[in-house]
Amino acid sequence: MRTLAKDELKVVEAKLKAYMGDNVEAFLQNRLLLHRCRVFVVPELVYRYSSMIPRSKMLTMGTCLGKFTKTKKFRLQITGLNYLAYYTNNKVWVKQNAEMSFLYGNHLIKRHIQKVQLTPNAGEGDNHVGCVIYSTINDVPLGFGIINKNYNQVKNTDAIVAYNQGDNGLYVRQEKEIFGLSTPNDLREHDNE
Repeated sequence: MRTLAKDELKVVEAKLKAYMGDNVEAFLQNRLLLHRCRVFVVPELVYRYSSMIPRSKMLTMGTCLGKFTKTKKFRLQITGLNYLAYYTNNKVWVKQNAEMSFLYGNHLIKRHIQKVQLTPNAGEGDNHVGCVIYSTINDVPLGFGIINKNYNQVKNTDAIVAYNQGDNGLYVRQEKEIFGLSTPNDLREHDNE
């Protein structure tokens, strides 16, 4: 596990800026570490205690924010949703009848959206902006995506206005890929090393 290099930090910051806007500077006060192409957010206290664990035995530490692809692009993962929800100003609430559709990985169409809160300068110069999708019942974050800033001008109620980038249903659908495991035996093999 190591701290991010400057070029890696720039890529992560650019991705987070699409969702967090100006709050990205406050978020970057956290310690970001890279381990096996995955970026982790690690509290300072946990980071200090981790020095007692041999690096060869360490599987993960902190909360996985996302991962770098082979082409060095950064992809946010659903495990970082709590940080996105805390720092973002762009929020979308979906109607109760659309929650399950979103959690199954579908995009949001105009009639699914109950309420939208976007910052005035969100995504300057761009037509799309990152947002966190919330349930209208309990204000629970369901996932994150990209919304068209001009969603009000869309006449067709069946037109896609928010694209699903990640949702809590991914925990069930892609559990192995999210946690970087191919089988449960991987954990046992790692413990035996």
